[in-house]
Amino acid sequence: MEGTYLRKFPTVVSGEGSEAMDPLDISIDGEGHLWVIGETDTSEIIVSETGQYQLSLGGEGRISMPVGIYVDSSGNILVADEYDSSVEMFTDSGEHVRRVEPGVMFTGMALAPGGQLVLVNQMYSNVTILSRY
Repeated sequence: MEGTYLRKFPTVVSGEGSEAMDPLDISIDGEGHLWVIGETDTSEIIVSETGQYQLSLGGEGRISMPVGIYVDSSGNILVADEYDSSVEMFTDSGEHVRRVEPGVMFTGMALAPGGQLVLVNQMYSNVTILSRY
């Protein structure tokens, strides 16, 4: 590897209770901020590139099994939920915007440069591309 080591940080949510987070996926937004999504005992959380707590997602059970995160060009946070076969959209402050139900099962997600939602299903060896979300 030719890269230079920069840093690593623990995925522990500081504050009351200091819960450990199981990191699941990362995304980098248009401003260069690193977003990490993971599970704790109570909710899905996002931490910054320095490991500081940013916000919680899910709340009322909106996200059952997060498998991916992406921050789109408008700053919306998209979280892929494998269990519900849905993609949840949140504002950059964590407010729920809407649920996208693509009608296919998937195990991962990405956004193409043209804004298409790309879903992959590892179990069935296929990729689904949706023109918009």
